[in-house]
Amino acid sequence: MIRADRRDLARTVAELADDWQMSLPMFRKKKIHQAPGFPSPVTSAPVKPTLWDGGQTDAYRAGREIPELGPAGPSDLLDRYEVAALLHIDVRSWDKYHSDLYAPGNTAGLPEVPASVDVCGVLHWPKGPVQEWDALRSGGGAGGRPLGSVDLIPREEIRPRAAALLAGNPRTTAEALARALGIHPETAREVLAVVRTEVIARHVLEHGEEQAELVQEQTGVPVWALSRLLPDALDRVAEQNLRAVRVYGEAVCRKVTGGTDRLRWSAGVGGLGQLAIDLPSPAADRPAVLLWDARWGWATALDVGEAAAFRSSADDLSVDSPESDGLRYRGSRLVPAPAEVEAALGGRGRARPARTAVTPQRLREVAALLAGYLPGEERIGAYLPS
Repeated sequence: MIRADRRDLARTVAELADDWQMSLPMFRKKKIHQAPGFPSPVTSAPVKPTLWDGGQTDAYRAGREIPELGPAGPSDLLDRYEVAALLHIDVRSWDKYHSDLYAPGNTAGLPEVPASVDVCGVLHWPKGPVQEWDALRSGGGAGGRPLGSVDLIPREEIRPRAAALLAGNPRTTAEALARALGIHPETAREVLAVVRTEVIARHVLEHGEEQAELVQEQTGVPVWALSRLLPDALDRVAEQNLRAVRVYGEAVCRKVTGGTDRLRWSAGVGGLGQLAIDLPSPAADRPAVLLWDARWGWATALDVGEAAAFRSSADDLSVDSPESDGLRYRGSRLVPAPAEVEAALGGRGRARPARTAVTPQRLREVAALLAGYLPGEERIGAYLPS
């Protein structure tokens, strides 16, 4: 999220390279923006280009304390993933809203989405107007829903009841769904796509993308729907994995440091990402950074150089676990509870991780453990029949 009064401070990685007076290839090679202690991006992980707050990066470059971004407000700018999370919808539903059905000049009599703001090539929307738009779309605003579009059941019940109907008859049409639930046909079409996407996403999460073609056989989702919705489902799985890693990292960071401002995050490792936590008051013989990787679990590094070596293999699932005198692996579980991580810091650790064999099944198990740190309603399949 970009604070309303800091829009002009947004920086791309190319602009950061200019600030450091380096070429872009050299800046990326040195991985300065991935170093422990570097300010976190102000855009969601999947968004490209990634953006940072220039006020924070300037402070980091000068060796000063990194300033806080200040309190959030209704004029703050959200990227498409943040908007989708705010509204509890799939990001591709928001893409459709602002580009098609609810765009200015639509003939359906539906409320227009707020105007977007381009920040360094990334579209953003102001938080307050988005919330007001959602209230109008849902019937909570002064104008109510358009004539003839009233849904007869509470909004929060629509998806679970639609999922139950689809479980009984996977080939249910939008028209049949609208009649059965007493909802507007446009709502039924949207819900049908969202629920089927959730069914596919749950299958992928449990069995892997390589088994996606079996969704039709095991769930009855029509072939045409599977072909159209599989990309959305893969996005849904990726979004959950990335958010779960971040939430888990925040939980560990709070336990170990008392807050979350020392947490750093990067993508990679089969879509699960890596974590780094700057430890307080490091000494010459004490770890400076706490690290996590889906393949090897938690480790500590004595200095930034060893931490960078640990994180440099984020995109390679076949690489051997890094080893050095100052790198010590902590604990035996891949996703231990925060209290276990804190307790493991008291020992010497090991030169090698407890587990080294990386398989797709193992990564799925790690993803399932991480999902346990998300609120129940945010997890894939939360409203689907078991």
